Amino acid sequence: MTTVVGISHEDPNVALLAADRQGTIMLEGRAQEKSMGHRKLFLDKDGNYALGHSGAYDEKTAELIEKIQSGKIDMKAVVESGKFEELRELNLGRLGRKTPDLERMSSFLLISRYDGKTRLQTCWPLGDVENRGLTYIGSGSQRAAEYFNARKTLSQTRDYRRLKNDKTEIADIIVAGLEAVRYAQMIDIHSSGLDLVVATPEGLKDHETSLSDDFFARKLKTICRDYKK
Repeated sequence: MTTVVGISHEDPNVALLAADRQGTIMLEGRAQEKSMGHRKLFLDKDGNYALGHSGAYDEKTAELIEKIQSGKIDMKAVVESGKFEELRELNLGRLGRKTPDLERMSSFLLISRYDGKTRLQTCWPLGDVENRGLTYIGSGSQRAAEYFNARKTLSQTRDYRRLKNDKTEIADIIVAGLEAVRYAQMIDIHSSGLDLVVATPEGLKDHETSLSDDFFARKLKTICRDYKK
């Protein structure tokens, strides 16, 4: 099972991607699950954007991701124009010759921090790029939606206790993103591992090495401490 969660927030000015570490690998043209250590969050070399991938991962996907990470594709233009032609071309070449083979499509969630503003966008398989506040892709999306719907219901029942100076903190957003992924993992014994990238106006922070299934609560507390004012 694949789950990539994206969250953005204006105040605090932050966007993040959280994901599991199981991926779909294309072997001899067929999708097969590989459950060990497959990373699906990718950062650029200059610290301006990161992407989370969902879908079939093959040599052409790897080539596209390498171009994205190295700066060979102008991702600022993608962010501002709302068009991702290279992704469109990749997926059009996978449609097949009779009926569309949707299992071979690739999509991305994109976070960026251009001009002091963090942003989250969905990069759809056929090239449109759409601004989002909260979204998720992958086969675990339904479970992620269940998690956030439950949080919304719980929040509404507590509104009468809220103080006017209550403010969302970056740590709260991180916890929500990672908890959503862990909730999605609960129905798939092969889904494991966690990954996180956080974008603020100051830069991207990669928490890949800070997370593992062992001592999760302790590691999460350490990560959140980095964002406490």
